Amino acid sequence: MAYIMKHFVRAIEYKLWLLLWYLAMSLVAHLVAGTVVATYITAPWWLVSLAVMAFVVMDILLVKGLQILGILYQQIPRQPIELLVCHFIVAFACVLLFLVGYTAFPWHGVGIMPDGFTWLVALNILSLGLYTTALSVALLSALGLLTVTKDYWPRIASIIGVAVAAYLLAFHVGPGIFTLGQLVFSPPAELTPCGEVIISDYVLHAPWDVVATNIAHMSFLLIFQVGILNYVLTDRVDVG
Repeated sequence: MAYIMKHFVRAIEYKLWLLLWYLAMSLVAHLVAGTVVATYITAPWWLVSLAVMAFVVMDILLVKGLQILGILYQQIPRQPIELLVCHFIVAFACVLLFLVGYTAFPWHGVGIMPDGFTWLVALNILSLGLYTTALSVALLSALGLLTVTKDYWPRIASIIGVAVAAYLLAFHVGPGIFTLGQLVFSPPAELTPCGEVIISDYVLHAPWDVVATNIAHMSFLLIFQVGILNYVLTDRVDVG
């Protein structure tokens, strides 16, 4: 598994560097907080964030994932579970790195973290990272498995797995699409007179019991999704 993990890290190496530069940019912005530069930097930073989100995060979550599902031959035989686990670990790490950089920007942070960076905020960021990864796994399954899988029962299992994951993510598990959308679009909301009120009740403020429950449920859901994917791909993809 260490060999595969090394392969994944090398495959997205320049994107990892881009995420690190993005995090550094958000931290360096603290040096000009309170100056006239602050007035002109929020909008460009948000546009850069959207570009990083689209180019890096979506590429790592979906494009690389589809490439993994499409692998028919490897030089060294590996079980599908090893490929899946390594990919999702790398994807989750990249999502978490982006979220930390996104929330570290000073003017954005003031709106969504009025009490500063606390352990509760850190757990909420972790919860959002798990939720985004779980969403990507469900979407990845919907996009890729129906074309990879030709057998009847694995196809049925993949459809059921995607349906169950989509239902739970939409209604019962995690912070929810609404909270994730608020986090993404909160910088423009902060520019409005009531922006702080709009975002402060939802983003990064789930109480301890709620966020702990979300993390536990999403961890179980990710294990469930990986199990379904492993069943669908085992003995049906030639990894020799």
